[in-house]
This record gives sequence, structure tokens and C-alpha cells, in this order.
Amino acid sequence: YPNTNCFVKGFKYNVGLRIRSNIAFKFYIQLCGTLSTGSWHCSHILGGSNSPLVIEASEAGVWKTFSQPLLMSETLDGLTNARWELISKDESSSNRAVLDLDDISMKFESGVSSEPCIY
Repeated sequence: YPNTNCFVKGFKYNVGLRIRSNIAFKFYIQLCGTLSTGSWHCSHILGGSNSPLVIEASEAGVWKTFSQPLLMSETLDGLTNARWELISKDESSSNRAVLDLDDISMKFESGVSSEPCIY
């Protein structure tokens, strides 16, 4: 689970992961959690429902790295009970992917703070 204590509104992070699939596969990653209002919220942070990340058939069985920048919003900064969710696209009961995930990260890139995040 991501450590939301280290999230700072307005800071830039780099979200990334390595993934290997046994078949062609489309997906995106979202970060979900509880808002201060108590409602559940999800935001796409790597790829998206209209712009999924793609593993081509020729890349099946090979590790592939994906990453993209994320500007921390007030909504994401305030999440509690946060978790990552991988959402597959175009997958069916007869065409299921076997996935390996590695190096899932959300790394600080830029922003100014007077205190380091140590939790």
C-alpha cells in the first residue's frame, strides 16, 4: 500500500512499474482510497481507461517498463486507506493474462518542502 503520509499537494512524482504478461494485454493503474468526506475515490495514475498501457503480442513473456509523471492533487494528497488497482482492458474469461509485477513505485521528482518525509 502506498504511504500517503508522504504525498504533498503540488509536488511532482514519477509513477512506474515493470510488468510481464503471457499474452497481449492492455491495462491502467489507479490509486484509490477514502476521501475526507468518507467516500471512496479512484484516480488514474498510470495510463487511463481511454489511453491504456499496452503489451503487444510480440512482447508477451518479456519484462516491460512503464512510467509517467504525476502532479499530486489535493484529492490524492488527502486519501487514506490508499491502494493500487490494476484494471485490465479487453480481457475475457477465455483470454486471461498471467501477470508478474515488479518495481512498483511512486518516486518524488520535484517540489519544495521544509521537512523530509520519514515514516
